[in-house]
Amino acid sequence: MPVSSKTRPEDFPFLIFDFDGTIADSNDVYDDFYRNMFSRYGIPEDPDYSEEQKTMTHGVFCRSISDRIHGALTEEQVARQLEDYLIDYYSNRVPFMPGAREYLTRIDSLGTPKSIVTATPRHLILMALEHLGLTDCFIDVVSPEMVGGRDKSFPDIYEKAMALMGHSVPTDFCVYDDAVAAIHTAKALGMFTVGLADPIAKGQKEAMEKSCDLFIHDFRELL
Repeated sequence: MPVSSKTRPEDFPFLIFDFDGTIADSNDVYDDFYRNMFSRYGIPEDPDYSEEQKTMTHGVFCRSISDRIHGALTEEQVARQLEDYLIDYYSNRVPFMPGAREYLTRIDSLGTPKSIVTATPRHLILMALEHLGLTDCFIDVVSPEMVGGRDKSFPDIYEKAMALMGHSVPTDFCVYDDAVAAIHTAKALGMFTVGLADPIAKGQKEAMEKSCDLFIHDFRELL
């Protein structure tokens, strides 16, 4: 695997950002949904599920909830309830992570091309970018539906982002993400990785520190 000689995010000519838990302080939106759903059907909380669901595609997430509530709602019924919940949240309420707005402004001033790679459906991220005033900030938003439904456990989604950015050398890319599985995938491609702490994922900090090239609690550390 090729290894980059660069050591800082600012050294890289191409940047790829996760959205939930990286740019936006939104990781708990899915947690809130599934916890409410599990509570409604008397399903005990699983401390490992929060981290697992972070890299799930939209369809897999809905299917997993349907399975865990023993089919009380079908995958399609879960999806409809989740869609209504998420449209309202991403269009009207999603907030920035600490320092994210300022960091993106700094990167904009450098003229560095950047894209989003996310497990969240693309239309929801586009709503969120409009709400946050970031519509023109990114070259593109790449989500699983653009790569046959494969999530960030597979390299396809990063390879698609590279293709859309018009550059195919992984060591020229820096990836920012708060999910350990995504960091592993990006590193395996040869990308430099910035791992962000996820305060709602129990035990994630230690695993992330071991996995990424640079660990930060939030973007204020890079300003």
